[in-house]
Amino acid sequence: MANADKPRGFRPMNRWYVNSIASPQKIAASQTLAEHDMVYLNTSGLVQIALYTTGSLLGSMAQKVAAPAASTRVFVWDYPFQVFEAQCSGVASGRGLLNTTQTDPVDIEGATGVMEINEDASTENLLWLIGVGEDPDSCEESVLDGTDDNTTFLCKIALHNAHGNVTA
Repeated sequence: MANADKPRGFRPMNRWYVNSIASPQKIAASQTLAEHDMVYLNTSGLVQIALYTTGSLLGSMAQKVAAPAASTRVFVWDYPFQVFEAQCSGVASGRGLLNTTQTDPVDIEGATGVMEINEDASTENLLWLIGVGEDPDSCEESVLDGTDDNTTFLCKIALHNAHGNVTA
């Protein structure tokens, strides 16, 4: 069965870290973010949407926000060892397939509400892929055979805003 193409951001997998909770953070002005968008801390220490060129990540949004004032408090899944589940944008075959040697991290791509793992790029080295997740439609393990698009992976942040390099 093929994987469903349903990008839904980076959902925290709390069964992996029972004690992890979303933390309050202050947000940059005029950010419109969906729940589960990846974010980072800008040079002013405020939460902002992460892009593929972002040098590090803080975590994923625990709520959606629409253009709040600067320094409004929002909640972010920002535990440095948090496990997230997210979909690849294409065929996972090679780069970062499962980073068992911790030498081939991958990046993110997409816009608010449709962020995905970019399995084809490792410019910023933002994520470790650590396992296969579940297909959102069937709730069965996602297909990982090197030919199917949209494999869902378990991943962790490789370069965390507040904690630096994090090993898989």
